[in-house]
Amino acid sequence: MEKVTTLKDIAKKIGVSTTTVWKAFNNHPDISPKRKKQILELSSEMKYIPNAIATNLRTKTTRFIGLIVSDNTNPYYARLIKGAEEEIALHNYHTVIFNTNENPERELEFIRSLLSIKIAGVIITPAKGNPESIKILKDFKIPYVLANRYLKVNKDNYVVADDNKAGYIATDYLIKNRFKKIIFINGFEDVTSAINRRLGYESALKDNGLSRDKTNVYSGIINNTEGYKITKSRVLIDHKPPFSILCYSDFVASGVIKCLSEMGLKIPGDIAVMGIDNIELLSFFHPSLSTINIPRFQIGKKSVEMLFNLMENPDYPDNRIMLEPKLIVRETA
Repeated sequence: MEKVTTLKDIAKKIGVSTTTVWKAFNNHPDISPKRKKQILELSSEMKYIPNAIATNLRTKTTRFIGLIVSDNTNPYYARLIKGAEEEIALHNYHTVIFNTNENPERELEFIRSLLSIKIAGVIITPAKGNPESIKILKDFKIPYVLANRYLKVNKDNYVVADDNKAGYIATDYLIKNRFKKIIFINGFEDVTSAINRRLGYESALKDNGLSRDKTNVYSGIINNTEGYKITKSRVLIDHKPPFSILCYSDFVASGVIKCLSEMGLKIPGDIAVMGIDNIELLSFFHPSLSTINIPRFQIGKKSVEMLFNLMENPDYPDNRIMLEPKLIVRETA
């Protein structure tokens, strides 16, 4: 059996006491951030698993599946999580959910925690396209599936929506039915869903004979608060109505609509608004949100189905699923 790395091994390698290493793993205030980072990175390289758990779990895994998402306060992820949890329960496994807030360092801490309990498998939406967590999972031979976004196209196992098509059909609809000037409030552009939605947006502009204008795109906006702020502080200052706004997500769109309403602007008379996701709750608001349906429940469910195929057969070939988006026209556009 391969020798298990201990705190003592790490301490000896780096030239500190075992107490210092222990402090790094337990967020003790006496250790500097620089030293903590150095110890955690070395522990990852040495494939360290916290000893208290590893003693009992060296030869078997638990019946837990890790589910790591960006923001579980976002209604988008609530539906994805539900689809995943229902499928996990059918296999008599349990779910451990972590929320990264798009923080790669936080994500790495969660991965290490899951390794410490010998997690059976992981469904992950990588924070800001972070490849380090995936590298660790590969090193420890933990089965995983990327959900909602991938790192590189046609690599790894993943389940996603066709985000390029989502951006395209939203933009094409707005051009043909609302205002041809379209402001795009996008997410983090190092994330594949945001990259592909912008590519779809740009393709629709081109196909309709419209030029791309960089001043019409705002990036790094991922929630309702940020959607509200960017609309008030930038969009309405930089642009005069009428125009359309395409939002990276319905969550962002909800903040945009709140701002426009407070400013006394008519939706869609002055400004049309389109989201992407199809969060059910926003169909009950007035005006109800026009959007692109992303099959979130199916993304969660199919990710788990793929994961269990990997768990049962380590030689299971790489598999990739891309699900179809659908236009939903309501009152805002």
